[in-house]
Amino acid sequence: MTAAEKIIDITPILGLRIDLRRGSCPSCGACNVTVGKGAAMHAASLRCVDCDKFRGWAPKALVEFLLESVALFGRPTEPVSLRDIKHALPETRGATRKASSDGCAQTRSYNVPIKDDDLNGMYEGGGEYYGGRDVPGRTEIDLTAADVNKKTWDRDGKPDTKLVLSFKEPGSKLLSLNTINYQTLREELGTSPNDWVGSKIRLYGEHTPKGRGVRIRVLDSGAPF
Repeated sequence: MTAAEKIIDITPILGLRIDLRRGSCPSCGACNVTVGKGAAMHAASLRCVDCDKFRGWAPKALVEFLLESVALFGRPTEPVSLRDIKHALPETRGATRKASSDGCAQTRSYNVPIKDDDLNGMYEGGGEYYGGRDVPGRTEIDLTAADVNKKTWDRDGKPDTKLVLSFKEPGSKLLSLNTINYQTLREELGTSPNDWVGSKIRLYGEHTPKGRGVRIRVLDSGAPF
């Protein structure tokens, strides 16, 4: 047992998988790591889930967050998605990212504070979430609702919780539901998010006071006749 482990017992999170999202392995391209034993002053290490390459030391704040989450909610069965741990990893710029077999593209996320810059990137197109730039002009995207999850962001120290839609189509992004899109789904598909799964939804763009945004049009409820 190392000096660090005497201070922080990481047994509950050993082997826990973390989805780095933007931090792919420079050797094999996998985006997941596992929590391993620490050394000296480091409480835990991060190693590639596919090739076992050392990816960096886990910061104390991250270790404490994972331990607290496991204590409160139990050990997750899916990779924990963390977006604000670039400081914990060596630079991987230029590395090729590929989908791995262990759930690299999982849609569920745990409540992790992230920076405003990350939030902006989500909605400017090219990120993980659909934004106005994904539907320019008369562009329309037809999708099938696959799952609905609750996600909480930290905006200037205040929690901002929204429902997030994932879709069945390969390569599709996630959609964070604003008030207008949420009301559209409630009015046309029912008040329970479980009723939305399987529905055919069309995304299109619309100018808003805050810039171009994404709007929803329900094409088919997906309910059996």
